[in-house]
Amino acid sequence: MSNLEKSAARLRARGVARVDTVERSNVHLLLDQLLLREFKDIDLTEASAFSLALIARFPDVQKAYWYRGVLLKQCGSFSDAAFSFRFASLLNPKDAAAAYSLAECFWRTDRVEEFADVAKRIFCLEPAFAELCQNLANALFHLGLTRDAMRFYSRVLCLERGGSQTFLGLANCLSALDNFESAKAIFEKGLVLDPHLPSCYSGIANVLEADRQFGLTVRFHQHACLLDSTGQAVWNFALFLLLTKKFEEAWPAYESRWSSDGVPAKWRRGEERARSFGSPRVNSLSECSGRRVLVWAEQGVGDELMFGTMLKEFRGYCGRLLVEVDRRLLPLYRRSFGSEVAWIERGVEVEESRYDLQIPVGSLGLHLRPSVESFAGHGGGYLVVDRDRSERLRASLGVSAEERLVGLSWRSASPKTGIRRSLGLLELIEALRGPGVRFVSLQYGSVGEEIEEVYRRSGVRVLECAEVDNFTDLDGLASLLWGCDEVVTVGNATAHLAGSIGKRAHVLLPYVAEWRWMHEGDRSVWYDSVRLYRQRERGQWEGVLKELSEQITQERRSGG
Repeated sequence: MSNLEKSAARLRARGVARVDTVERSNVHLLLDQLLLREFKDIDLTEASAFSLALIARFPDVQKAYWYRGVLLKQCGSFSDAAFSFRFASLLNPKDAAAAYSLAECFWRTDRVEEFADVAKRIFCLEPAFAELCQNLANALFHLGLTRDAMRFYSRVLCLERGGSQTFLGLANCLSALDNFESAKAIFEKGLVLDPHLPSCYSGIANVLEADRQFGLTVRFHQHACLLDSTGQAVWNFALFLLLTKKFEEAWPAYESRWSSDGVPAKWRRGEERARSFGSPRVNSLSECSGRRVLVWAEQGVGDELMFGTMLKEFRGYCGRLLVEVDRRLLPLYRRSFGSEVAWIERGVEVEESRYDLQIPVGSLGLHLRPSVESFAGHGGGYLVVDRDRSERLRASLGVSAEERLVGLSWRSASPKTGIRRSLGLLELIEALRGPGVRFVSLQYGSVGEEIEEVYRRSGVRVLECAEVDNFTDLDGLASLLWGCDEVVTVGNATAHLAGSIGKRAHVLLPYVAEWRWMHEGDRSVWYDSVRLYRQRERGQWEGVLKELSEQITQERRSGG
């Protein structure tokens, strides 16, 4: 007797009919009866086998797929359940219940884009479904579709079903659109409904921070942390403390990125969230003496470069250092450190027998950078470029020794802050053009159309180096940077790369920069070679470009 037959026999003993005796006219009644039992007296594994046999016998019966999906969902197999609910929805596109179950499975497995697609379809079938509207709005906001998210948050409020979380979501949308005054008012409405909601206090703090009201910001962050001492509130406060150079308080709070509620899941990769080690974390520098220590990578490549400014100093405390880095950075790091460090490609499993202690690279600051003064003498310039390649790349562009080559990067790819950190290539060109000045793109991503548009409108040709992919070949990009006479970039990975190789660069920043560039000053604590230019009014690049133009003109006249 096959396993399927055995399962069917056991099901019959519990009053479940044999599949081969079920008539098409009775299949819906049978499934209704099974669903009404709520799985209290049925073995879920056996029922799953029965559902497969039922689908094989009646492949066009929508409720059979629905039944199997419900069983799998009951077992916690949401990915498999989604497969069944998808078939149920295809057989009956107007069945809102099946579509909702499919959406729920997508939501529970972090398949946000697929959830949003299904949820929009359900909303057409059931426009008064408040819970769905709320979840759909959350998903759209997560995907960066802020205005669409606002529409669904507003719909929930129109249905008079919105609570503090709805106001919180709507306020976050307004804040993302730089409508800070309205966002603050909505956050305050959320607090009226739930005065113990830490997210609203953090939201108000973020709004005040965006308006550079740093004194008031502290109070709201502290109140949020009193209500949420381990999660998102502490993470938000940590970023604020780093922004305002309160390093001694900031670094311990920055460790909240590893808290159990998945605080920074927006940027942390899946393998980092799930990562665990048998070897203990570094708790003090003294315990590293004579020990083998693994420094493992986290966050983006710009963060790896920035935190990498601490590696040489940290190496002095360890017996042997192993460092995990993005594959694109390996040539630079190997050339710069040689054999004194064992380099490991990010994502490659490291045998635990190779190290005694471990620490994420972003936690080095906890031990090495307790104050502004502790940054002195460690200001970047720790990576060595291939200078022969640099000369070849410049020559390949056809730029003479008498001409000035200006490298440009004008865009950030960050889905959350990229828009306010980016500016148009044309306005950058207009601020920097002059006799004997040539431009080369250091920008990663697809920029060909924008470069052609600038040429049509200004007559200025921005060169592209065919030998270097600015995204995948970071060693080549570093050589290209080194070959430029001037480097102008927004606060993206290119800026971090310039600072890491010690190349003089002009970095253009928004009204409130990310914490990595701090809240004031024209010098970076991380990189001595970088000069910072900050917006004086939110969203206004004119003043930044005027200051930049004056500085570069002065340097050109003085032969700098």
